[in-house]
Amino acid sequence: EEDMEDCTDGTWKQTGKRYFTCPPRRAFFCTLDALKPDSRFDPTASQKVNPLSEVPMEAVAPDSDAHMITPSTPIEKQVNRYIGEERGIQGHQNSCYLDATVFGLFALSSVFDSMLAEDSEDSAQQEVRELFRNGIVNPLRKNGAARYESVMKLRNKLDNLGRMKGIAHEEKDPEEFLNMLFKHMLAAKPFISIKRPFGVEQEYFVQLFLELTEADKMPDIQALLTRMFKEQSICFTEAPMAILILVPRFGKQFKTFAKVIPNLKLNVAELVENASTAK
Repeated sequence: EEDMEDCTDGTWKQTGKRYFTCPPRRAFFCTLDALKPDSRFDPTASQKVNPLSEVPMEAVAPDSDAHMITPSTPIEKQVNRYIGEERGIQGHQNSCYLDATVFGLFALSSVFDSMLAEDSEDSAQQEVRELFRNGIVNPLRKNGAARYESVMKLRNKLDNLGRMKGIAHEEKDPEEFLNMLFKHMLAAKPFISIKRPFGVEQEYFVQLFLELTEADKMPDIQALLTRMFKEQSICFTEAPMAILILVPRFGKQFKTFAKVIPNLKLNVAELVENASTAK
């Protein structure tokens, strides 16, 4: 989507021949020996070539423990499971935003497990929870990978429910997806309570909005969160069970921050109302 160095307008530089037309600096050519076939679409490929083929699609054929959630082991013991080729959640048809969001919620954390474990009287909500639990989260934690077929089944279900039209094939905004997931599909109560000058709001995540300074060339999350709360005179009414933070996005022509450094731990003690008495 952005201009890139050494890219063209669809003309191959070595021959000067145009193969297609696109905006300048958007077309990239590479030699055939730099490519490899996608085994998902190669009917002659051996099933053993792709380790993901050995990962069960539990959303399609749930096992005897289908109503249980595979526990998330400590990060230091589990992180290696997700390192290497064909690990994590397999991408397919613009699913990168959804794959990354779900991985962040469930791969190495059990904070949101209770939302999937609870049964719902609403049949649509219950089916979505089972698709999440049995098709994505359990295979991910057991095998270090989840197949795209399970993700597609979830996306098609959400699309058919009309909660997020186009989600089956189009790229969507992670914030919109999270709102739909927590509020409508998991029926979860907001887990963040923020006191603002005009009142208290219940929210699912914190959006970072603040003025840039010279010190913000390479900030970390802790610094941005702390400064925003102080500048806007806001605070948590109580220590939240979890904090989902939306970092300022990168635009096509302008980047809010060149880089933002994530913190492995956040200290919110000073950001809670009556911080001096907060534990």
